[in-house]
Amino acid sequence: MRMTLRQPERLLEGARELGISLDERQCELFATFGSLLYETNRFMNLTRIPEDRMIELHFLDSLAIAKIVHLAPGARVLDVGTGAGFPGIPLAIAFPLLHFVLIDGTRKKIEFVRRVIEVLDLQNVIAFHYRAEDFAKVGSNLNTYDFAVARAVAPLERLLPWLLPFVKSGGYAVAYKGLDVDAELDKAKARVKAFGGSLDRVVTVTLPFIGVERKFVLVRKQSNL
Repeated sequence: MRMTLRQPERLLEGARELGISLDERQCELFATFGSLLYETNRFMNLTRIPEDRMIELHFLDSLAIAKIVHLAPGARVLDVGTGAGFPGIPLAIAFPLLHFVLIDGTRKKIEFVRRVIEVLDLQNVIAFHYRAEDFAKVGSNLNTYDFAVARAVAPLERLLPWLLPFVKSGGYAVAYKGLDVDAELDKAKARVKAFGGSLDRVVTVTLPFIGVERKFVLVRKQSNL
C-alpha cells in the first residue's frame, strides 16, 4: 500500500490545521510507515481502521495533541500501550527534536514498532517490551517524563495510575479519549489525587476533514510521590 498523490497533500493540510509544518521527507516517512502498517496487518492484528481513513484516524489523530500542549524541543514523552506505534511514531516523525519512549506489553507489536523505527531510521525514539506496571519497577523511569500519553488503552480509572508515576513534577499525563469520557472522569478523580496529580482540563479537538471529535484529558503532576 502506498499513499496516493492526494494523500500527502491531505496529510500536509491536516497537519497545518493542527499547527504542525511537515516537510517532504517527513511525508515520505509517514508514507513508509503506512505501507509497513498495512502490509503487516495482513497477517498480524495491528489495526481495524481501513486504509482510506489512515491519514485522519491514525496520523492526524496522533498529532492532534500538538493542538493543546506545547511540545518543546528536548521534551521527553512516554507512550504507554503504543500498540502499532500510536501516537508515538507519528509524533516522533513530526517532532524530531523531542525524545520518545514507546512501551507495550505485546511482544509482536513492539517488534513491529522496532522494525518501523529501524526502516525509518528514527533517531529520537526507542521501544521496549514492557507493561506499564513492570516499567514502573525500574526506578529510573519514575518522575522522569514531561508527558506520558496513551491512546485508547483503558478507562481513566486504570489508565491514569499507569501514566502519572512516570511524569515529573509539573509535567502532564495526557489521555486520548472519546466523547463518553465524562463518566470515566467521575470514577478517576480519587485515583488522580492518590498519584500526585490534579485534573487540569479536558479539551476537545475536531480532527481535520472528517469532523470526528477527540477529547484529551490533561492531568498535571503536582508532586513526586
